[in-house]
Amino acid sequence: MNFITKEFIERLIQEEVELSEMPRNLLWADLEDEGPVTVNINDIKGIPVNAIDPDTNKPLQPGVVKSNVVRQSPTGFRMINFLNVEGDKRVTRYVVLDNQNNPLYGEIYLPRATKYGTEWTGTDLEKLAKDRVTRLKRKQSTYGHNPDDNLQVQAQVPEVEARLNDRWAKGNLLNPLLNSFFKQPAIIKHLDSCGIPEVKGGAKFTEPTTNISRNYSYNGPRLQINYHSVRDDSDVQDALDKIMKFRVSQYTGDKMVGKRPEPTKMVRNYASRGKWDPTQRTLGKSDFKLTPIYKLYMKNVQRGEMAFNVITDLDIIGDVVGNNYLLTMSFTATKSFRPADSDEGQEQRPKRGNLFDPIRVNKTFPLPDGDTTPTVREHYEFFKEALQQTLSELGNKLLEIDPDDVITQLQFEPDEVMSIQGQQNN
Repeated sequence: MNFITKEFIERLIQEEVELSEMPRNLLWADLEDEGPVTVNINDIKGIPVNAIDPDTNKPLQPGVVKSNVVRQSPTGFRMINFLNVEGDKRVTRYVVLDNQNNPLYGEIYLPRATKYGTEWTGTDLEKLAKDRVTRLKRKQSTYGHNPDDNLQVQAQVPEVEARLNDRWAKGNLLNPLLNSFFKQPAIIKHLDSCGIPEVKGGAKFTEPTTNISRNYSYNGPRLQINYHSVRDDSDVQDALDKIMKFRVSQYTGDKMVGKRPEPTKMVRNYASRGKWDPTQRTLGKSDFKLTPIYKLYMKNVQRGEMAFNVITDLDIIGDVVGNNYLLTMSFTATKSFRPADSDEGQEQRPKRGNLFDPIRVNKTFPLPDGDTTPTVREHYEFFKEALQQTLSELGNKLLEIDPDDVITQLQFEPDEVMSIQGQQNN
């Protein structure tokens, strides 16, 4: 009898990865007599390297990568791939090499770019554009969308290409950079001592792209980005207890009892097209009304009975100004609170307030190579350096937040906090 072992499953997963990457792998030719290769690289764009040995299926030393195959792109770049242990998952990552098989830099995904000769072709874009028209037809049948109309398909190509570029910019630069920044021990410990959830780079923590239009731009030249996360608690006292337990554990050096409260996302399972706001997460039972057929919330509410939350927002705006590129970041944390004395069965309007004055950072950079329309895909290193410098300054200001002042702001009375309606009218 053949038993399915853990090693068999892991090798099967690796084979599935290779099969899914096959169309792009065909563009990377195997080089004979070049393997095996062992290189040292500490991280892949902020992701620590903890590679698996392809021969033994055992972990290698941190920062060590081994591959039995070296591939070369149509333009002469060399590359190896490996399985990397990230949390409880094994993910395929890539290392680009020079002609002597020394590591140059890492890639999160198998590279699709002009310099490698593996860029997206017109055929790919046209197929994706046709698929988009088909989806629009299904969702907006009264608008006359026709996937067989070549003019309609060609009209969607720029939008499809922009979405692909946004996805690439998020996956290759923004998300890894933000995750690396907010995982720094000094940053995460300080935020925990304030009860402020850290920002996470990921699709669930950004404003979603709708089927109709892109709300945000991640590739440039103009950047307009929002990342948010939320930490829910049953009430204010629950939030304070978690903060004080963390502070005590830092003071005594003892390990904190229980699991660290992880930030979560804001869901979008509601019937209307209205935008989310934080107060939805603390609405009472009377707001949990569903539509009869699709069972979507009739109001923009977050299912649950949490009476208190803290929501973090990181907004990034960037654009060309004259001969420079201006990058602005804004970091805020707001509390939402449902008054405990609200009558059962009546609408319970939550109230909001800031935990500290919004933190803003502005930095200006000379345009890369004089390009007045720079994008992340074409000027990756420029945007990486600009974002890193701006985040570094933001981090210094984050560490200036006084945890005791935040505690004071958390302990508010209902009549001390303006309602969301009152804030909107100001």
